[in-house]
Amino acid sequence: MASCLGHPQHYAARTLFGLMHAAGQASPSPPDAQSVAGPGHRDGDWLDRIPIYAVPLGLGGLLAGLGVAAILWPTAVVDEWLWRYFWGPVVADARGFAPSESLEWHGVPAHAGYNPVNTVAWALLLGLCILWLAQILRRYHAPMDMAMIAGATLWVAAGTLFHLLEDTMYFRPPVQYLFISPAVYLVFGALGVLSYLMGHRMRRLSGNRRVVLAPLGIVCVAVVLGYAVLAWSAWDGVARYAHPFWVALAAAAVFLAIRQHATRRGAVDPATVLQATAIGVAAVGALLLVQFASNPWSPHLEMKPWAVAVPTLAVAGTALAYSVGRVASPRWPLARALVQPVNLLLVGSQLLDAFATALAIDGAGYEEKHVVSLGIISGFAQLAATQGWTWASGHEALLAFVPLKFTFAVAAVVAMDAKKRMGEPDTPYMGLIKFAIILGGIGPGLRDFVRLGLGV
Repeated sequence: MASCLGHPQHYAARTLFGLMHAAGQASPSPPDAQSVAGPGHRDGDWLDRIPIYAVPLGLGGLLAGLGVAAILWPTAVVDEWLWRYFWGPVVADARGFAPSESLEWHGVPAHAGYNPVNTVAWALLLGLCILWLAQILRRYHAPMDMAMIAGATLWVAAGTLFHLLEDTMYFRPPVQYLFISPAVYLVFGALGVLSYLMGHRMRRLSGNRRVVLAPLGIVCVAVVLGYAVLAWSAWDGVARYAHPFWVALAAAAVFLAIRQHATRRGAVDPATVLQATAIGVAAVGALLLVQFASNPWSPHLEMKPWAVAVPTLAVAGTALAYSVGRVASPRWPLARALVQPVNLLLVGSQLLDAFATALAIDGAGYEEKHVVSLGIISGFAQLAATQGWTWASGHEALLAFVPLKFTFAVAAVVAMDAKKRMGEPDTPYMGLIKFAIILGGIGPGLRDFVRLGLGV
């Protein structure tokens, strides 16, 4: 078989390059390309007046302030606030507690999942991260176009796969806590930013063919050697290791795919690096999940093959939105938003989350951890009980969450593209706003779907 396919590294690289091309990879942006602010950007706006180090410096100062407060008022700050609302839910999640169960520390209970306090805090943190990402893109004159959104979404998917590994008890404390939401998305978001910055550095070196791929080569070799050392030393921070050959194969595929794309384009595109590295990391995570499915390392429920209905229904809903856009756009120009690839990705991500949540709760007895989602589903259940809607019994999540998510996604893309379709400039940072909504759908949706299928 090897003689038919050629070397496995080259075959993997060609496959990876094809995936990136299908994702909508664009050619490298020239230095004077449209900035993240879009065509409506004016020099000297509020974002330019905020130093690029303001967000990380502010977050660092906040952590330092919390540390001082914890020393001065340990009971009020550590026990009653940090444990109850932040650290306690993470530890409870890591130990497999259901949202209805409590984990006590110094007599203070904490529940796994989300609560109103940490929900608001994580939302504010996401907003600050989006602001910082906007500053980085502005500095490098990079538009948040389809290629960049595809790369960022792939990093979210990679983070979700490793979050799923944590659900299977693959990681052990204290490493385990890095792979629980929202920490896992901060970690993989940082890796995505670093991969983009590496790609930008490589683009600046494109004039020197001898060293242009050196940063990527160094990172790939370091990752493979580091993983091999951990595997051969039998480090006990994880339940099991994939053979280092597969990690080396993924690294080689990433390197060769980026090299092939750079050779064809004449320069390295940072978006290509962003996409390729995310696919490589996701491939390793997917391989470990396949190993768990074939030979589990922890107890799990019965696997549910019918979970494939989740992506099937999400694709069908996205196709419905596309069809509505195609049919309605001649009479209603705003409907053209529903045929744009990035907008279809947004709709699909929200439907993936909606159907995964609905089938997991209504069909498999899972509990909702998110405050807003739980409020919506519980509110509809109370309404149905009050009105005597017996037909809604047992289907509250499907009847309440799916229509709401679909309506929100369609309304969001139509509203965000309204000015553009009416001939006005794009709203600044629209690409980042769309990515934030995609992140809120693809992350929990993919996780819930795979957990449902694996019986985790």
